[in-house]
Amino acid sequence: MPVITGIGAVSSLGSGAVRIWSAMAEGRDGLAEIRRFDARALGVAFGGMVPAYNDPAHAAPGPVTCEALALAAARE
Repeated sequence: MPVITGIGAVSSLGSGAVRIWSAMAEGRDGLAEIRRFDARALGVAFGGMVPAYNDPAHAAPGPVTCEALALAAARE
């Protein structure tokens, strides 16, 4: 059973509860053009991608990306 010990978060608005809350209070939505992969087959061009990972250099989806995001959130 998972144990939640904090409010760490990584999102399209940034990382950390304070940064994300501030972005929401400013009315930002975090949506941007998807550059990490070719999204044309999905019929969309914009999405809520985590800024540091919305780059073709991070194009390999899977555990490495999931682990990196989980670790970044845990550091908060």
